[in-house]
Amino acid sequence: QFFGLAAVAALVPAVVWGFLLFSARGVDRLPKRGLAWFGYAVLAAAIAGCVVPPKTWPLPTGLGGVFGDMVLKIPGLIVGGYPTGLIASVLAVLLAAPALWLFAYGSALIARQNGFAVLEQPAAPDPRDQDDLLFDNDEDEGDEGILALGAITHWWLSLRAYLRRRAARRRERDDFEPEMEPRASAWRR
Repeated sequence: QFFGLAAVAALVPAVVWGFLLFSARGVDRLPKRGLAWFGYAVLAAAIAGCVVPPKTWPLPTGLGGVFGDMVLKIPGLIVGGYPTGLIASVLAVLLAAPALWLFAYGSALIARQNGFAVLEQPAAPDPRDQDDLLFDNDEDEGDEGILALGAITHWWLSLRAYLRRRAARRRERDDFEPEMEPRASAWRR
């Protein structure tokens, strides 16, 4: 309801980011690009709000949702009401240019510093520090405890599941066995 039909357009930069990251290209300047992405989504909502909604439109807002109505309220103060007709068409065309620029910048299609993700080459280690690198196990000291805790938890859950299955089978078997009449034991004669 915030973006109306522009919610579909608002997701396009996420698809472009996904493609860039999948193809080993980085997305630089994430905060700025994120703000540009949000600005594009708001302007796309305003452009969608310039279109007259059909009578079957279920929301009390326009096609641009709440954000579209908020942006269109500013020119509505100048025009004297919600923009419709020719004024809405002109406004949509005027909003298209900044929306396209914000889309291109927010999607990381323009003003990119890095074409492909480049792995930084680490500085060559000093041969005197080589022994320290080979025998440095400070980071791995706590792993055994975590692994043991995981194994114990797994065994406990497996045991509980086994006991529950066994109890269910026993209840099932007891429900289906016909009750036998007690017999006189051969020992009592």
